Amino acid sequence: MQCHRNKYTIMRIKNDRLETLRLIISSREMCNQEQLLEALRNEGYQLTQATLSRDLKQLNVAKAATINGNYVYVLPKNATKAKGATIIGYGGAAKSIKLPTKVDGYKLTNVGICFMGINVESITIPSGYTTIEAQAFMSTGNLYRISIPASVKSIGEKAFSGCNKNRLTIV
Repeated sequence: MQCHRNKYTIMRIKNDRLETLRLIISSREMCNQEQLLEALRNEGYQLTQATLSRDLKQLNVAKAATINGNYVYVLPKNATKAKGATIIGYGGAAKSIKLPTKVDGYKLTNVGICFMGINVESITIPSGYTTIEAQAFMSTGNLYRISIPASVKSIGEKAFSGCNKNRLTIV
């Protein structure tokens, strides 16, 4: 399920699922993926073992021994803090865009593949965003100015591939 509002789409269901997974791991001793899948099903999430494995990898979950000698899933420090959401779609027609900082109460921190091939000329990314994902602005040929804040620490491969590099100014 995706949420459409203010012309932007965010990955609400995945972020909610990851937050639920964080809470499960931080509040219960889970020894295997079958236990995690059952706990997530009880919370209303239906997912495959492959999806769970990707979620565990994304959260940097590890296994550690308990006092009893059992191995359980554990989160790295600061993993219980809610993470930001990713913009994955834009349905507007504006030539100049300032990205929002929140949509439906979710703090936006990542620019996903949402502007690929869109006819936009200027984009301002506000402070607080941390990631521009791979191919986010790919083939956005009319883009001539993008403002990227110092908070952005990661820019994915080919994020600006197909843009007119002679015309594009990054500030």
